[in-house]
Amino acid sequence: MSRSAATAPGENCTEDLLFQILLRLPVKSLVRFKAVSKTWLSLTTSPDFVKSQLRHALTSNAGDVDNTRLVSLHKSGEEDSIALFRPSSGQLVGELKFSYSQHDNPDNLGSNCFVVGSDIGVVCVGVWNSDHTSSDIYLWNPATNQSKSIPNKDIDEFETPHIASDPTEFFEFAFDPIDSDFKVVKTFTYKNNDEAYYFSAVYSAKKNSWREVKPNPLDIPWGTFDVCIHGYLCGRGNYGMVAFDLNKEVFICNVKLPIPNDASKACLMDFKDSIALVIPQGKGDKINLWTLDDEACLNGSGLEASWTLMASIDHLGSPVQFVKGYLDYGDFQLVSESENCLSYNEYKNGTGKVQFYYETLKAFKYTETLVSISDFKQVDRQRQKCLPSKL
Repeated sequence: MSRSAATAPGENCTEDLLFQILLRLPVKSLVRFKAVSKTWLSLTTSPDFVKSQLRHALTSNAGDVDNTRLVSLHKSGEEDSIALFRPSSGQLVGELKFSYSQHDNPDNLGSNCFVVGSDIGVVCVGVWNSDHTSSDIYLWNPATNQSKSIPNKDIDEFETPHIASDPTEFFEFAFDPIDSDFKVVKTFTYKNNDEAYYFSAVYSAKKNSWREVKPNPLDIPWGTFDVCIHGYLCGRGNYGMVAFDLNKEVFICNVKLPIPNDASKACLMDFKDSIALVIPQGKGDKINLWTLDDEACLNGSGLEASWTLMASIDHLGSPVQFVKGYLDYGDFQLVSESENCLSYNEYKNGTGKVQFYYETLKAFKYTETLVSISDFKQVDRQRQKCLPSKL
């Protein structure tokens, strides 16, 4: 039902005004306000309102240094937790509790967790079992305190060649903007007769199932993908850039890079809405940045990738080991040779040391939204039980 159809014509202005006021409130306030009345519950849970709140959250925080947040793993005593940080200072903003309850995971509450990724308000979290041989994966909206467990067992049903050694695996998480679907990509590397083989599967939140990716990738990123942009996961592989098309669910390998393939300190990132490659030069006191000229090279058209050198930045103040990313307000996230976290602002032309509190260099941008997923459950933090979501 449209907003105009929900009330009498003379009350349309009042409802529109309420819509706009609620749109600008923090998500945690909106969650509490559902209990005010059935009208407010209906309004704040409507697809129209959820989409409008998402657009407002993404656009209002763009380029805002004070409101930019990163989500990452955080050590809290002897336990791991997920927490938010302010990247401009490295300040801990607050812990987000956990994406699951004791009812869901009685053996691992508050330990052995890791962040897979974050996109439009949903965080993907992994929880290792006690011997780190397998992990449970959760999709979680910390702002609404809802989550769901991914049926990880389905992935064992796919046909794979005989594995002669224990495979290594990594997960990636991102939002497919074409199908409006959250997806998790799980990739294995295993050896057979000293030859490396790769196998991958993708989970769709809409379908709540895994699908084997065919053909098998010929190359995979070193460690993990570096960035997700415009529906592509992108990373450095052995033979060039490796991309994964989230919508078509296929790998694109051997994409030409403007540097040697063995340049291990290079990183792919989102630079002002373009796929970019950045790498320290010389003794690490300078970085060069290229941007991809045309993403058509990723759609299977056969177009060879070309890159343009956009910037050479020097006077960094400290030798840089590698670059981790770029934030909307102009800050490059750097890691020095002594493994200190640094920030360089391209507009202020200066480098400052940032003491980050998270335990790993794997951190993701986070925005509070009302976005929900089918089969989400409400997590009761007090009683540590999962309750079915009413959304």
